[in-house]
Amino acid sequence: MQDLLSRSWLAERPDVVATAGDLAWWRFMHEGIFWEDRIRLWEDTVSGELVGYAWFQPPADLDWHVRRDLREGALPGAMLDWLADRTTAQATASGSALPGHIQAWALDSDELAVEALVAAGCTPLEPGYHHHVRSLADDSPPLPEPIVPDGYRVRTVRREVDLPDRVMLHRTVWHPSQVTERSYGEVATHYPYRGDTDVVIEAPDGAFVAYALGWYDPLGKVGELEPVGTHPDHRRLGLAHAASLAAIRRFKTLGAETVVVYSTAQPAPGTDALPARDLYVDLGLPIESMHRRYRRPLV
Repeated sequence: MQDLLSRSWLAERPDVVATAGDLAWWRFMHEGIFWEDRIRLWEDTVSGELVGYAWFQPPADLDWHVRRDLREGALPGAMLDWLADRTTAQATASGSALPGHIQAWALDSDELAVEALVAAGCTPLEPGYHHHVRSLADDSPPLPEPIVPDGYRVRTVRREVDLPDRVMLHRTVWHPSQVTERSYGEVATHYPYRGDTDVVIEAPDGAFVAYALGWYDPLGKVGELEPVGTHPDHRRLGLAHAASLAAIRRFKTLGAETVVVYSTAQPAPGTDALPARDLYVDLGLPIESMHRRYRRPLV
């Protein structure tokens, strides 16, 4: 698993699908999951080098990545076949109905991944997420200082001291949430988590009211924001913008060349608003591509 988390080919451009930070967050944010049944690694039979992974998300979803030079081969199809087997086994073990389809994800800009999924019998669905990317090259626009209302303060997390308050904020923002102090503590002890890229905003009373969890991959020189949130009582004050900007500035200091973040492409029922999309575009992260599901019947 550590090898998977640290592979620089996870940060290939233009298909930055999952960073090492994504993988650490998914792996440790919830307790009680038997990951050995959900993750499969593929290695080169000669060199033993890791060339791809498949990550089963019940009931029938697949997050996957194959080294770019191997995406035109049989490996993506083999991963979908593995997903079909795992989906069937999961449904049987839980006594639930067998899903009618299995689903995998790809970026529109990743033509090889899209072609591989279509060749394996998948059809595209509506976009699920916007894929935002910003260059932090030396000639990119300067990053301004974060601005917060009077009495609020931007700072980073001190793991030993701030864990309960940091978890409480996350659980409030994403209610109902399965993240616990124990699971977040696990997140915080694994690569590539760093307290100095876990940015929070303090209210005048000292409570945490917004955050941007930043992940920096020094191999790929990629920083990612995942997730970002604001307490319901403190929204529309620019706090998520300030926290995200502070994290991006920290990425730049650490040597990042690229920043990525995802935002949902589906507005809340009854609205056409996409506030997360607008936030990241305003931060200078334009939409580079769309991340969408590809579906195949489970036969």
